[in-house]
Amino acid sequence: MRKLLTVLSLLVVVVFLNVATFARGHFDDLSVNTLQTIRIGEWTVPEEVLNEDLETAFMLYFGAETLEELYSNPTFQDIMYTVASNSTGGGVSAEDVEYSIDGFGLGNYSWRVDGFFNRQSGNISLGFVRQINRLLENGTTAYPLFPPQTNDPEEAFFTAYDIKNSLTDNQFGFRLENRSQITTMEPIQDLSAISFYALRGLLATNNERLSARNIEVLISPTGEDGTFVSLGTQLVENPPSANEVYNPNNPVSHPFPYYTFTLTENQQTNAPEDGYYIRIIYYGQAQGSGRNATRSRVVIDQLTIHTNT
Repeated sequence: MRKLLTVLSLLVVVVFLNVATFARGHFDDLSVNTLQTIRIGEWTVPEEVLNEDLETAFMLYFGAETLEELYSNPTFQDIMYTVASNSTGGGVSAEDVEYSIDGFGLGNYSWRVDGFFNRQSGNISLGFVRQINRLLENGTTAYPLFPPQTNDPEEAFFTAYDIKNSLTDNQFGFRLENRSQITTMEPIQDLSAISFYALRGLLATNNERLSARNIEVLISPTGEDGTFVSLGTQLVENPPSANEVYNPNNPVSHPFPYYTFTLTENQQTNAPEDGYYIRIIYYGQAQGSGRNATRSRVVIDQLTIHTNT
């Protein structure tokens, strides 16, 4: 029976003390912070190096110099264990654990990811973000759908495969798992809308229980909790049942629904001089009792930030 550490809120200075005995860490990755400029039109977020930024985030916090050292860290193994817990019906025990990692890059902005722990009727889940890479090798997916807990640096814990969006045919995307939240670390000027394609992820096996869940987009003038205002909530659709189970030898694609969350005229007219912070929440945490419990994952493709001309 595994036991995770109780979550504690830490200051950025903890990173530099190499204190790795907590499951909540903050850091600033200066390499992905940029001077604020006004962006005109549409800005599409590239996701090709998201996995590298997430690796760096956790390595900096835990004071690890290599992935092997990170994967061998007992506290990070506890996080991996909880993230990988996708069975239902009880028999899983863990202390509450949540984490917040600052400074990973999507496009020219830094974002914070918050992974929320949830326990309900013997089931647990922990929010996580992974890069989706749909690379194929001899017709077989190069990355697994659901990377397991590992201490092997050759295993890509931050990279996974998932269903391809047939409307874009993109190799890269990203996935929010369980109750996950990402927030820009700086405001965006002249913001008018946020849009993306999204679809619930594939099942790992026929026995896995995933369900359609809501995704929400919010904005804030300060970025502080309690100040975010919702632009809307959408129920993310499931993939077709005929091909919703992952098969590495039969990669599948499907047209993803397209979602747009638009600021009101009043919100745009009265925007702060520095702009708004953006927050995206996926409510995929474990819900339900025993073997009837479900959880969820969402695959996001072509996240786009729209600004006024």
